[in-house]
Amino acid sequence: MQEVIWWCNLNQGFLSAILSIMTILISVFTLILTQKIGKMPYRKEISITPFLMKNCDGYVIDILIVNSGLVPILIDCVHITNKKGLVIGMSDGNIKPELLSPNDSKEMSIKIIDDEENIAKNELNLNNKIKIILYEHNGKKHEKHNGFPVG
Repeated sequence: MQEVIWWCNLNQGFLSAILSIMTILISVFTLILTQKIGKMPYRKEISITPFLMKNCDGYVIDILIVNSGLVPILIDCVHITNKKGLVIGMSDGNIKPELLSPNDSKEMSIKIIDDEENIAKNELNLNNKIKIILYEHNGKKHEKHNGFPVG
């Protein structure tokens, strides 16, 4: 114990430097944590659940959109694209933007207008074959390419 006290007395500068570095690291950690906690009330999170159906006119994808975030979201339009990025179906562009409140949901039916042979070939498993893109009114987009029911 005596040697530890003697060593600390001889190395005061070294111990001060270590304490200063630890103080800086704790301060940076506190700033990051405060920023993350401050953004939590404004978190946006959307859940998109697609269902493929076939009727006499062709293929239709029913989409259930759930706002699981904490702020309202203004939905502008929804596009369905294939692997190449070509739009094969979209929501009606003539409607006004739709407000989706927190913990609220909306259903949409989107008719597939192009690339039906690819949909027919992969209708049992569309995961990573098509992509659903939801555009907010402010320009932000949310993409979904997995989560299709299989079978």
